[in-house]
Order: sequence, then structure tokens, then C-alpha cells
Amino acid sequence: MCNVWREAEARLKEWPSPHSSHRNIMRTMPEESLLVAADASQGPRTRPSEIGRWLVFASSSTLAVLVAMARLDLPVAAFVSSNLSRAPLYGLTTRVLGTLSLVVVLALTFLVAAGLSALSGRRMASFLRTPLLCSWSVLWALATTIVLKRLFGRSSIDPVRLARSVYDFHPFRGAWGHEAFPSGTTTIASAILSVLWIRLQPSRLAGALLLAVIGVALIATNSHWVSDILAGLFFGTCVGWMTARLLGEDHDAADGTGTRS
Repeated sequence: MCNVWREAEARLKEWPSPHSSHRNIMRTMPEESLLVAADASQGPRTRPSEIGRWLVFASSSTLAVLVAMARLDLPVAAFVSSNLSRAPLYGLTTRVLGTLSLVVVLALTFLVAAGLSALSGRRMASFLRTPLLCSWSVLWALATTIVLKRLFGRSSIDPVRLARSVYDFHPFRGAWGHEAFPSGTTTIASAILSVLWIRLQPSRLAGALLLAVIGVALIATNSHWVSDILAGLFFGTCVGWMTARLLGEDHDAADGTGTRS
């Protein structure tokens, strides 16, 4: 009987304890797995606050708009009217800019199609997440533009300024010819390109160049004052930035695709 007890005790000593097993497993795990496990044990990460960057951007944009109103708007509009309005590219550029309204139609169509797909129980493919965010930002930018144009009621260059020599604001009474501020085209373009700036880093240079071309084209055709373009850049960037943060990362985490910013 004593021999049986001794044999059982020896086997128990040979059996690994839970703590030693855990240590052995930790030793055999690769370093990257250990880092992932440590991050998981600390709970979900929180993104550092970006409100400071936004405040700097808002302050600098406000200053730029005010300076443009005081120093640039009237001289630039007069120069374009005197020197560029008869240029061959003037009419072509105006027509091309007019087609940008199709972007709103495409965004709305995509959102309706995505909504119907979701109602049918289908899961959206990860590569469609960025177009979805761009579409949301387009409609948000459009709504922002409509409200602000009515709020400021700023007179346009053509025909109000050029034909009637009127340069004024009608706050809260926006009407025909007083819907210049901010530029809707710039706001929508900035909203889309800021989403792409955050989500698709390789496209940043191309996006910045495209936005610059749009801004120059709007000024060169007297479609907007310089300050309208700067304000549209600010509002559109804010819309795209907030859209990417509000709707992008949580869904990416749920899908396991991660964030691209």
C-alpha cells in the first residue's frame, strides 16, 4: 500500500503545474504574438485627440478667408474679367465645372444601392467601405453648403458684381445671385479628397493636385471669389475628416480590415 502511495505522489510531481505550463507557452510564443496579446489585455485603443489640430486649422482658415475678402476678392475678380473671360479655355472650363454636379447624383445612387444591399442581408465588401464614406461625405457637404449659402447670402461675381456692381451680404436671406459663400464645388471636392487622404495614403499627392486645379479653375472663370474657395476648402475638409472618424474606423474594426490612416 505504501508503494502505491509513493508511486502516485511521484506522478503528481511530474505533472506540470498551470503556472509552469503558462510560462512554457509564453516562452514558445513569437514576440509579435506576445505584443498582440498584451494589447488585447489592455482593452481597445483610443485615438489621440485631434481637436487641437482642428482648432489650428479653423483659426488659420478663418484668418485666410478674412484676408482674402479684404485684399484679394475684388482685384482678382477684376483681373479675370478683364484678361481671361475671352480666353478659349474659359468656356470649356465653365462647362467642365458644371458637370461636377453629377458627383452628387452618383453618391446618392451608390448610397441607395448600398442600403438596398444591406436590407437584403448582404455584407458589404471591405473595398467598398471607402466609396461609402466618400458618398456620405458628399451628401453631408451638400447639406452644409446649402445651409451656409442661405446663412451668409453673399453676392456672386457673375452676374451680380459684373453686371450690377453689387458686392454685399444678405445674412439669413439668401436668394438668387446671393449664394456664393462658400463654394459648393470646393466643399464637395474637399470632402471626398479628405476621406481619400485619410483612407488611401498613396493618393494624397494626386488628390491635392486635383483640388488645386479645381480651385484655380473656379477662380479663373469668375465662378467664385477667392475667399469662397478657401471657405469651401475648410468646410469640406472638416466634413471628410469627421466622416472618416465617425463612420470609418469602428466599422473597419468590426470587419477586421483595420484603419488605413
